[in-house]
Amino acid sequence: MVKGDNYGLAPIALFVYNRPDHTRRTLQRLSMNPLAKKSSLYIFCDGPHNVGDALLVEEVRRVIREQAWCGQVTIREQAENHGLAASIIAGVTELVRVFERVIVLEDDLLVAPHFLDYMNEGLRRYAAQPKVMQIAGYLAPIEIDNDGPAKSFFLPLTTSWGWATWKRAWDHFEPTAAGYEEFVRNPAQQRAFNLDDTVDYSTMLRESREGRNCSWAVRWYFSVFLCNGLTLYPEQSLVQNIGFDGSGVHAIHSFGFETQPCAAKISVYPSCIAHDEDKWEKLKAYFSRAKKRKMERKSLQTKLPFG
Repeated sequence: MVKGDNYGLAPIALFVYNRPDHTRRTLQRLSMNPLAKKSSLYIFCDGPHNVGDALLVEEVRRVIREQAWCGQVTIREQAENHGLAASIIAGVTELVRVFERVIVLEDDLLVAPHFLDYMNEGLRRYAAQPKVMQIAGYLAPIEIDNDGPAKSFFLPLTTSWGWATWKRAWDHFEPTAAGYEEFVRNPAQQRAFNLDDTVDYSTMLRESREGRNCSWAVRWYFSVFLCNGLTLYPEQSLVQNIGFDGSGVHAIHSFGFETQPCAAKISVYPSCIAHDEDKWEKLKAYFSRAKKRKMERKSLQTKLPFG
């Protein structure tokens, strides 16, 4: 057991800002997990960006104190606004330095009843597997035969909607996207990074480096990609994103990425450390259809669960 870690469970990092109703729903669903009562929750509260946000920020800070959502709750409040990317990078880095691993949520994610079981089991099973760099809670609603017990599988892609990692993986995270210069001179590598050109992550990465977007997640994906890393996914999503109502800072449209959390407990974990080629092709096909829907409404900003 890592020093300071309750019951051998990974700490949970929750990042909140100015959405009190979303935050309350997120915490309520998290608290319904059986392992919540034994888990340590760290809530990172960003400071207001402007005067108009100040009252909402204060309301969020009242919400997080409404009850003991987990076994132990630690609150980190910022007086100034640091932004989501800086907050997540700093918070995750802080916790993995102490606990070696962390589970990460944002304030618009509703989790399934056994989300924490799955996250902690994945972190335990693959702790010594350097190729496995993330545990994902979200999966897009691709068509999978779900007969039999709930299963999990590997893909070479990260997610930002409910995830977990270890210090040994996070140590590879390069906030400046080191290796980018070689990457842009390699068309085959760019095509692979873009999921066979079904998603334009290369442009997202370039704009992130240029300061035109603040995506920490595409830089994390790039770091994992350069390591040929894998992410463990559930066959049915354990996370629902409720941020498609225009309340968020970064995006308001999902173009089909909405899911309902699966109630079944994941009981089958892969022993072979390799990505599932069939599900990989299905996911790329799903992204291709989402890309077409976005192009049909190209003036709209899209919320993406990956990168």
